[in-house]
Amino acid sequence: MSIYGCFSCVDSKVIIWLGKAVYKMENRDRSLKERDINYYKIGDKEDPPNTQQPEINSALWKMLAEHHLHHLRVVLDYDREFDYELGESSEIGGDTMYDIPFEDYLKDWPG
Repeated sequence: MSIYGCFSCVDSKVIIWLGKAVYKMENRDRSLKERDINYYKIGDKEDPPNTQQPEINSALWKMLAEHHLHHLRVVLDYDREFDYELGESSEIGGDTMYDIPFEDYLKDWPG
């Protein structure tokens, strides 16, 4: 069973998709809610880690800077708020008409 997550600004209703949660191997005997997440992964096994994908990495840092006084949190898909966060929010890097493409979000950002 895979668990997915997003980084969310509750106040501004903006999210960044983090992808699949990859757990530390020493925690595999615990229940999913008790396991420690090692990292998040977007894409296939062959794709680079999120930290090596410049648009994702830059967007996360910009979101932290812009929303530093807001209520920020990581929401996992087993959280009851997950569907609400996704349904009510604009996704940075998303591809629907309500979302903000990475190119637009990062335009003229000096970070």
